[in-house]
Amino acid sequence: MDILVKVVTLESGKTLDVGLLSGEAGGDANGFIAALSLTSAGYPDIKAKLGALINSSTGPATEIQKYVTDGIAKTISWTVSSTVTVANGYIYLVYDLVP
Repeated sequence: MDILVKVVTLESGKTLDVGLLSGEAGGDANGFIAALSLTSAGYPDIKAKLGALINSSTGPATEIQKYVTDGIAKTISWTVSSTVTVANGYIYLVYDLVP
């Protein structure tokens, strides 16, 4: 899986988490991206903000690792640090569907 974020309209002081719904068993609300700043428009560098589900535990901390779900936690979630008034953008999850 690869993940990209495109910030279209920035907002100072706001951050974004992306992961699996924490209310599900095995869920981690910031497991893909943790505290990504929304203060710059464009495609921010997410390498320093990788969450525990895709961050390398054996290689460089900035290297995205493959994540394979166990099928229990499967709801993608995104959370902002506080109420967003103007920030908007896109989250792209690129994945392979395994039969």
